Amino acid sequence: MMAMRPTVARLFAGQQSAIGTPMTSHPDTSVPHHRTRIDRHDLLRISIVWAALFMNFFLALANANGIGMTGNIVLGIQLLITGTAILVILYQPPRVGPDFIFAITAILVGYLVSGIYHGSIDPRGLYDIFIIPIFMMLGMTLHKLKPWMINAPMSIIVLVALADGLLRDQYASIVNPLSYYRSTRAWVADQDSAFREASGLYVGADRSGGLVFSFLSDHRVGSIFLEPLSLGYFGVIAAIAYAVVYDGQRNKFLFAASICLFLALLADTRTAAFLVIVTVCLVLSAKKLPVAITYIIPVVVMFLGAVVYLNYHGGGGDLLFRLGLTYREFFNSNSLSLLVGNVTSDQIYDSGIINIMQNVGLISAIVLIYLVSGGFGYKWSKFSFVPLVTVIYVMVTLLFGGAVFSIKTAAMLGVIIGRSGRMDDLSIESPD
Repeated sequence: MMAMRPTVARLFAGQQSAIGTPMTSHPDTSVPHHRTRIDRHDLLRISIVWAALFMNFFLALANANGIGMTGNIVLGIQLLITGTAILVILYQPPRVGPDFIFAITAILVGYLVSGIYHGSIDPRGLYDIFIIPIFMMLGMTLHKLKPWMINAPMSIIVLVALADGLLRDQYASIVNPLSYYRSTRAWVADQDSAFREASGLYVGADRSGGLVFSFLSDHRVGSIFLEPLSLGYFGVIAAIAYAVVYDGQRNKFLFAASICLFLALLADTRTAAFLVIVTVCLVLSAKKLPVAITYIIPVVVMFLGAVVYLNYHGGGGDLLFRLGLTYREFFNSNSLSLLVGNVTSDQIYDSGIINIMQNVGLISAIVLIYLVSGGFGYKWSKFSFVPLVTVIYVMVTLLFGGAVFSIKTAAMLGVIIGRSGRMDDLSIESPD
C-alpha cells in the first residue's frame, strides 16, 4: 500500500491494524477525555449502519404520509449512506493485507472481463458486489464493538415486529409497505392481479399454502425491513454479532440468539431459522473446528444443492424451483460461458450465485464469496466461527436470491466481519 500521509498516520495512534501487529500508541493521560472521543468516533460509524437498517422503514413512513417516494429517491438515499461510509474510510483508512487487495483486484478484473464479453458495463452490479467489502472496511475503523450497537436497533426491530404481527391493520395503515414498494419497485408496480388487494403489506407477507410458523401472527412479519426475508436474514447476522460481543458469556449469547430465532420464526423464513440454529451450534463448538473448514463450505453447499436438485427436480415446490434457477444454468452452460459469466436468470426470484457470476464470472465469484465471508485479510485466531458461519449464511442464501447484498443487511454483516477480525488480538470491552 502507498504510505499514508503523516497527518493521516497520526490518526492511527493507539489503534491496531486489520492485519499484523499493534501500531505504536501514545500514552493516554486523560481517561475520561479519551473515552468520550472513542465513543463519538464509534457512534458515527455505527450510525451509518443503523441508517442502512432503518432506511426503508422511514421512507415508507414518509410515503404513507403524503411524501411520494420513487426508485430514484431510494437509490439516492442508499448511495448517500454508502458514500458517507466511504468518506469515513478515506478519512481514517484501515490497513489491509495483500490478500485483501488481491481479492478486490481479482473481482475488478473479473467484472471488466465479463463486461467486455457482454459488451456493456453494469454500474449497479459493481455496487452490489462491493457493498459488503465497503462496510467491512468501515468495521475495521471501529475502536470497539459493544453490545449496545446491536441491542439498540434490535429493541426497535422486535417492538415493530410485534406491532406488525399483532396489529396488522394498524401497521399496514401507518407504514403501508405495499404502497411503498409499488412506488419504488417496478416489478411490484407491474403486478396486475395477484397483488391488487389493498392489504398494505408486502407482496410476500401472505404465503400461499399457509405459514410454517404460525404461532403469533396470521402473516409473515417484516418489521422495519418491510419484507420478511430481510428480517429473517437480520436474525442470522445478529446471532453472529451476539456471538462476538458476548464471547465467553454463554447464557447472554443464548438468550440473545433466542430473540434472533424468534424474529426468523415471525418472518416465517425457514432458511433463516435453520441458519440461526446452525450458527448457535457452531459457535458453541467452534473452538474444536479448524478454520480451514471455511474454505470447503462453498463446495459442500453447492454439492448438496446439486444432489437435491438432480434427485427431485421432477417434482414441484418452491425449494426445487429456486434451486433450478442456479443448477439449470450450471448444467446447461459450457466452461467458457461459466468463466466469463455468460449465464442468465431473468425471473423475479433470481439466483444470487448466477447474478454475481453474470457480473464477475465464475473465478471472481468464488473470490467474492470468500472475501465477503472474511476469508481474506484476517487471521481469525480467536473468532474462528465468524468466517465459518458467515460463509454458510452467504452460500445458502445465494442459492435462493441476491438479498445478501441488500444494504439493509449487508451493512451490518460487513461491519461485524471487519471489526471482529481486528478483535483477534484485542480484548473485548465488557458488555454495557
